[in-house]
Formats: sequence, structure tokens, C-alpha cells
Amino acid sequence: MLRLRSLCAALVMGLLVALPAAADIVDRLDQKAPEVACTKWWNGKSPKIAKLGGVVLLHVHNPTKITSKAFEGKLKEWHGEQAGKSFQMIEILVDCTEADAQDYVDRSRATWLVGYDGKGSSAFAYPGNSVPRTYLIGPDGVVVWHAHIGALKDEFLDAQYARVGYYSKDVPRKCKALAKAARELRFGAAVKEADKLLANARATDEEKALAESVKAEVARYHALQMKVVRSLEKELDWGIVSRRVERMRTIYKGTDLADDVEKKWEQLEANPRVAYVAEKERLLDLIIDKTNTAKKGDVESALRELKSFVASYQNMKPAEKARRWITEYERLLGEM
Repeated sequence: MLRLRSLCAALVMGLLVALPAAADIVDRLDQKAPEVACTKWWNGKSPKIAKLGGVVLLHVHNPTKITSKAFEGKLKEWHGEQAGKSFQMIEILVDCTEADAQDYVDRSRATWLVGYDGKGSSAFAYPGNSVPRTYLIGPDGVVVWHAHIGALKDEFLDAQYARVGYYSKDVPRKCKALAKAARELRFGAAVKEADKLLANARATDEEKALAESVKAEVARYHALQMKVVRSLEKELDWGIVSRRVERMRTIYKGTDLADDVEKKWEQLEANPRVAYVAEKERLLDLIIDKTNTAKKGDVESALRELKSFVASYQNMKPAEKARRWITEYERLLGEM
């Protein structure tokens, strides 16, 4: 029986990893990570995500579902591998009872921060139909990656660990401007400062090492971002592709990688479908941004607009995302 359960879990894991990683998670990339509120916490108090610093892995999990249970071992493995690093894991338990949550904490022997989201407020802050779903938050408190935990790779974590060093109080004085530009993703200024240090005969080995690491990180970050863009293109998620590449144009301005980003931007501009979908994404954002989720009337009004939006733009990515918001808002309305 134990072997059969293990085999089932392995099959579930394989099937889920094969699915489009971010297809059922509402886009939170490049946005400030929302704060979380749970009705009960284990292994610590309610965190202030904006003040945590370091790298934060936030995992949304239903401990009663096999689709979540299949990845419990992976989650524990991730936590163990990050021991001693500037890393914190927060697990949010959803769609279960407090007794289910307690059973999970007991059997998993979790040592990381675990919260029971009895009111659904944290699930609403990090929305999506997929359970489990995972968010990676950088040292600046911004969501830098989200998908299924089975798709999380070392390269995503490594990119954020590199950025953690730019926030250190021990950064050499001559490297302060370099570190500030690097952590703010102003790579043109960062490369310029790095080149100045590398050309300075009086620069110390420590200063030159930091300059070299920044230049290496600029190249690695570019490769990583382009990989994400290609993945989104395969999913035909043109709205997010457009926003990411537009942001990259600012990040890489003044570097020798700017031309590569501009070529991608030109490809997108030449595709009329991209502009059309991006515009519909902006219309969807307007509906969401103006909605005060604390007011029943606002939520009801948003639901009417979202349903009208779906009817107008069926079989498009923006409509698919609007349906997720409808699900979230209907759940929120049911709790009011």
C-alpha cells in the first residue's frame, strides 16, 4: 500500500510539472509582494514581508489534496537545501480546516513558518486556481517568480541570492554606487560603475571581485529573463510578455545587451496580436485596480464588469485571467 501511494504521488508530480507552469496563477510578477494574514501561525508570528529582506519562498498548499501532498517532500527538500542562506519559507494552508492544518504541521514536522488561512485573505492576496502554487520574493520585497513548485529551479534562487549581497552593509565604500545600481536593476549604471572599478589600478581585489560578480549577474539575469519570456510566448501570454520586455528595455538600457532586448521588442511590436492582447490586459487591470475589495458594492460591480469582459473577449488570455478574478471575487463575496 505504501509503495502504491508513493507511485501515485510520483505520477501526480510528473503530470503537474508537465503542465504550463504559470497558466492558472494570476500574474504578480514585478509587483510588491502583498502582506499575508492568517488566523493561526506555527513556528513564529505573522510576518511583515516588506521587512523580511533576503529571499522568501511563499507556498500556498492544501494539505488534504493529493495534488498538494505530492510535493510536500519537495518543499521540505527546498527548505533543507537553503539552510544557512539568507532565506525564509512561508507556507500558507488553504481550503482546509484548522484541524487539517494542525495534522499537517504535526506529520510534516515543519520547522518553517506555517499559517492557516481560515478566512481566505492570504489566498486572495496570492490568487490562482492551482494548489499548490509558489511565489519567490526577492530582497526588495518584489515577486520575481511564481508558478508550480515543481518548476522552481536553482537558477531563479541563485539570481536573488546574488542580489542579496548588494544590500549588505559590508559593501566596500567605493562599491556603494555599484551595489545600489545593481539592486535597483539599473544595469547600465551598474556596468559603468563596474568597468570604472576594474580599470582602476588602485581598486582592491575585493572591489574588483564585486565588480566582476555584478557584470556576470547582469548577463545571467538577462539569460534568465529571456528564458521566462520564451516560456510565456509558448503560452501565448502576450500581455505579460509585452510588460516584461518593456521593463527589460529600462533595466538593460546602456548595456551591450540592450540591442538584444530591443530586437525582441521590435518582434513584439510587429505582431498585431500582441498589442491587441496587451490593451485588453490593461482594461482588465483597470477593473481590478479600481475595486475596493472591502466594499460589497465594489466587488459586485467588479463581478458584473468582469463577466461582461469575458463575454466580449472569449478564448483570449485576458478572458482566462478575468475568469480567475471572478472566482476569487465570488469567494470573497460569499464571505461578506
